Amino acid sequence: MNIYEELAKELIDEKGLIKELIKEDFGEIIKSIKDKRRAQLEKEYQEMLELEKEV
Repeated sequence: MNIYEELAKELIDEKGLIKELIKEDFGEIIKSIKDKRRAQLEKEYQEMLELEKEV
């Protein structure tokens, strides 16, 4: 999922209706999405390192 799809998911509810304006600005939302993605990548990297140690 790219950053725009994730942003849309944050702004649009399940019925396809735009949610009320979010108090945070778009920059904060994008930063949050990037932080989540970075954390996921770091977790996957650590798991990969653990697997390499086992080999």
